[in-house]
Amino acid sequence: MTQEPEALVELFAAFSFTNRRSLGFNPTVTCAPGDLTEFIIMVHPHDNNKLRRFCTRQIISSFAIEVDEGGKEKGDPVVLKDIWINHDHLRQGAILMQLYKEADKEDKKLVQRHFLTTVCHRDVLMEPGVPDGTQDLMH
Repeated sequence: MTQEPEALVELFAAFSFTNRRSLGFNPTVTCAPGDLTEFIIMVHPHDNNKLRRFCTRQIISSFAIEVDEGGKEKGDPVVLKDIWINHDHLRQGAILMQLYKEADKEDKKLVQRHFLTTVCHRDVLMEPGVPDGTQDLMH
């Protein structure tokens, strides 16, 4: 980088004139009101447009509980899984649904016994109808 000062200047200029989304801030994750150790994670399920909200219950927790817009708890605790995906690969939630759909009665029991039940899944939407475009930024 010291051999190419133009590249360093270009990098700083890019950071200076970009928006939070382009810097990698995920708008679907926010701090819970009044508690900086809990996070509200919004998911737009793949099968409908009904937004679901989950609130973590421990610092950097893998466990969460679904909450309504007012923060009131709904249902049992769930495990959240947030992963980086390859843009051209089938999603894990879709694979699990396909396994279950194609299984006979006996195999459905095996799928239920050996895999977590997917409550909902979806690629991160940076805004309504706009999926995360990290792949586009990498080129």
